[in-house]
Amino acid sequence: MKFNVSVCCDKCACTTHCQLALFNRPQQPWTFRCAACGAQIDITMAANGDHSKVVTKVQGASKLHERWL
Repeated sequence: MKFNVSVCCDKCACTTHCQLALFNRPQQPWTFRCAACGAQIDITMAANGDHSKVVTKVQGASKLHERWL
């Protein structure tokens, strides 16, 4: 399961667009750095048992947009 997400860094307000995937785990953590200021951004995707519902949590940035593919 893949999705596109756009986030705005809490530190410098730079927008980052990325495509992430949820593999066969109930929880998938992603960590990367803001390209402008280097601040850490964490995105955690958590799914129920059959992956019919997925919740995304963002730390270090604000979620602007997400779209499942």
